[in-house]
Amino acid sequence: MNVDLDLIKEIGNIGVGSASTALSNMLNKSINISIPAVYIKSVKNFLKMFSENNDICLMIYSNVEGDISGGLLTIYTRKFLEELLGKSVDRFTKIDRYKILKYNDVLTYSYINSIGQFLNIELITVDSQIIDKDISNVLANLIMDDITKYREVIINETKIFLENKENICYITLLLSKDDLERILSIARERYGL
Repeated sequence: MNVDLDLIKEIGNIGVGSASTALSNMLNKSINISIPAVYIKSVKNFLKMFSENNDICLMIYSNVEGDISGGLLTIYTRKFLEELLGKSVDRFTKIDRYKILKYNDVLTYSYINSIGQFLNIELITVDSQIIDKDISNVLANLIMDDITKYREVIINETKIFLENKENICYITLLLSKDDLERILSIARERYGL
């Protein structure tokens, strides 16, 4: 499994690197990233990890379609969103939510597209929805609705330095066991493992 975890880290690093470059270009701001910490969790442990995190203020869930299917959940802290928006917010206005969704579209499209290119498969994110109220319950319901599909959750915890200010963002890929194995099989073949 160490080889598999290393492959997943490499795939995640490629995705996060591409996503941060795209966001930097969109914002016309300096963005640097740390090498992502990568975790593979069961759905139950994933829910526990994020339902107890008080720094989380907003998540955006997108379906992943193409040669594999699953979900992509981007998890934001208030600090990071305030840096993106350039202002302090107690609650998000309709315009704030629109901007956040557009930033997220750039981030997730670049992330999933670069992974698809690396693996030579077609992937796209669709049907993004903001989750910012009662996050724990909505998240649990969202994932529990698909519990038969999603068995593994790949979490990329990335420190993003926006104009040299440290922020944390989680880009989370939810996959069935079969789709995770398919990604690993393609990556193993690519690296000759």
